[in-house]
This record gives sequence, structure tokens and C-alpha cells, in this order.
Amino acid sequence: MTKYEWESELKKNLHRLPADEIQRIFEYYDELFADKIERGYNECEIVSQFGNPVDVADKILSDYDGETTREAEPVPPPALSRREIKRGKAETADDAASDRAPEPARIIPEPQTYGMERKEDGKRKKAGRRQGALNWGRVAVFLTVNFFTGFTFFIILLSIWIVLFAVVAAGAACAVGGVAGTVISLFPVFRGFMGAGAAQIGMCVALCGAGIIMTAACVKFIKLFGIANGKLFGAIGRWMTGKTEVYYEQDA
Repeated sequence: MTKYEWESELKKNLHRLPADEIQRIFEYYDELFADKIERGYNECEIVSQFGNPVDVADKILSDYDGETTREAEPVPPPALSRREIKRGKAETADDAASDRAPEPARIIPEPQTYGMERKEDGKRKKAGRRQGALNWGRVAVFLTVNFFTGFTFFIILLSIWIVLFAVVAAGAACAVGGVAGTVISLFPVFRGFMGAGAAQIGMCVALCGAGIIMTAACVKFIKLFGIANGKLFGAIGRWMTGKTEVYYEQDA
């Protein structure tokens, strides 16, 4: 969803609000959008952080209706103490209510944030991760273990990758061979050998289907195995570098 589509959907669900209120809401989100563009987010990421425009509109309308109801209810005047009465500093009920019950601020829902951000003292701070220092002792242990085991760990991983790509190549060859065999098997059919030609075509089609299924399944397994390898080497890297530290950078 683009920014224009998101704003159009939000405006459609806020139609019963006053025009100046809608304008104020859109100015708020325009400023927020520009701020996130400067931080490096793209349009789709920002819109997803804003959330569903229907839910945002419901939240705004709920807050607006609640505020309108509170404004419509009469505010009872505060009780005056004897000291205030004696000193002649008693205020009228309307003035006291105005001073002691300020108008509640209207709340515009904050968009969802999927990054590591937080606010302190009204200032937004963005989090990051600082990699720990390399632990040479752990690096030495890792290399020593692999050296005395003949780098079995890496050999096993490499062997699995070779087998997977070999299976993909074999499946692709079966699929291509099945297609080629099906085309070639049409010649006996045209020459009148219907039984032999039909049997040969059936075998070629089955071979082609088996090759396609084998290739697709192996490609899926390659993706999963690649993800597992990434997590494994990531864990090894974190173990050799120590714990990562979370830090917060305050925006200027």
C-alpha cells in the first residue's frame, strides 16, 4: 500500500470529523512520514508501521468522541477551603473549573514501530547493536578443534551442498529427458505403432513428472538448509565475538 492509498483510506473513515481536525491529523502524519524518510525507511515500511488505516481511524474517532463527551459533561466546582474564603481569594466556579480542569489533549495514535526505538523525556532514541570484541581464545579453540578433526565440520557441510546441487541437476535432466522422449515417441505413433508409442510416451511423461517433483523438493530443501547454515555460522560468530551490546542513539 502506498502513502496515497493509506491516506485516502484514512480520510474516507474520518469523514465525520471537522475539516480542520482532519487537516491537523494529516499534517501530523506528513511530518512523521518525512521524519522516517530521513531515517532511511522506504514508503512501504513507513506505511506498514502506521498500521491499518481503518484501525487508526477507529482509534482517532474513539478518542475524539470520548473527548467530546467529557467536554459536554458539566464540571463540578471545586470545594473551597475556609482559609481561601477568609483570605478573600475564592474564585468563581467557572474560573476554578477552567484553571483546575484543563482541556484534555487530543491523542493521535502513535504508529506501530517494528524497529528498536524508544522514547525518553519526549525524545526519540534509536537502538542498534554493537558487536563485541573478538575473543581470540575462542577463535583459537574453534580452529584447533577443526584442525585435529580434519575440518570434518566443513567437509560435511560442503558434501551436503554438493549432493543437493547434484540432485537438482539430476531432476532437471530427468525433466528435460522426459520432454525430449515424449516428442521422439510421437514418431512411432505416426508410423502406426500405437501400442509401443503410447507406452513409451507414458514412461517419458512419468519421467518428466518425477524430475520436476524431485527438482522442486530439492530446491525447497536447499533454501531451508541455507537458512540453517546462516543461523549456525551466526551463532558461531556471536560465540567467538562475545555478547552484542544494545545501545541507543538520540536523534539530533
